[in-house]
Amino acid sequence: MKTKLISLFGVIILISMCLVLGTSNANAADKNYILKFQLSMGPMHPISKAVRELAPSVKKMSDGRLEIKVYDSGVLVGQEGQLMSVEKNVVDISIWWAMRQAKTIPFVNVGVMPLVYQNSATTIQTWKGGELCDLLEEELIAKGYKNVGVGRPFLWGFFGLGFVDKEVHVPSDLKGLKMLVRGDPTTNFIKSYGGAVVSTLRTSGVYEALSRGIIDGTWGTRGNFIDYKWMEPCKYYLNYPFCDSQTFLLWNKPKVNAMPQYLREIVYNFLESCARELSLIPYMVAENALPVLSENMKIYTPTPSEAKQWTEGRSKIIDDFLKITGERGAKAIEIIQKYNKPSM
Repeated sequence: MKTKLISLFGVIILISMCLVLGTSNANAADKNYILKFQLSMGPMHPISKAVRELAPSVKKMSDGRLEIKVYDSGVLVGQEGQLMSVEKNVVDISIWWAMRQAKTIPFVNVGVMPLVYQNSATTIQTWKGGELCDLLEEELIAKGYKNVGVGRPFLWGFFGLGFVDKEVHVPSDLKGLKMLVRGDPTTNFIKSYGGAVVSTLRTSGVYEALSRGIIDGTWGTRGNFIDYKWMEPCKYYLNYPFCDSQTFLLWNKPKVNAMPQYLREIVYNFLESCARELSLIPYMVAENALPVLSENMKIYTPTPSEAKQWTEGRSKIIDDFLKITGERGAKAIEIIQKYNKPSM
């Protein structure tokens, strides 16, 4: 009798659990969701416009069950707090300039090592498979960011070098020049060729620093030199794909994982569409910018023999990266070199 009562009690508990889970799943299936997408750019920026054009497709594909609300101009959180804001679920999706946190998370330099990526096409191919994103996500978890999902980056554009008074062709021409750079790989790159490094200036102060001779030159995409008017004090532009400034799409994993599977798939497809579409913007800007720059600056493209002198610095950049990133960094370099040939 006692055994029968225990068995009956177990059956009652099992039925109760099934009812609770069934109710929970039904509630999840019936629930509507809103994801907050934070941008630091203003409403008229091409990236803001592109995201706003893509976002409505999510509501349409989900029959109104899921909506992406876009907030521009950093109204929810500023540029410096993007990673933590996703971790703490202040925002659900964000664009992250990873190299801003290279001091505390050195592995993020994987996307901005000079001379390691060949061009935009090979960079996109390198990250497309998701292996590097997985490694970066592992690193973030190790650093305490357990709630952050990492999406394929979109390209912000390859950096060239602009100079105020000196035309630079080869690495030895950097000797003695004061250069504005961002992040450890670019800093070490400039220093290895005898250049001095200034890294404390905000973007808004670069024009004045160039004009007053505080710095002799700066890294920048072609668009940077036009948008911030650096082409006015800078007379020379070295047109070479030194490094790309990659920007990652982050999302809050607990928030997205709480959704039904079909809504999660819609979110992932939206993030992939964003990465694909947003990568086209800097590319088009770069192509359209070159004629404008040529009207204001003398543009020089290194010859093959000069380019070889620049790429000789690649091994040191990689070695420096491996020293601070260990086994995870070695895995990343192996993936990168599959798509970017060292002979470039």
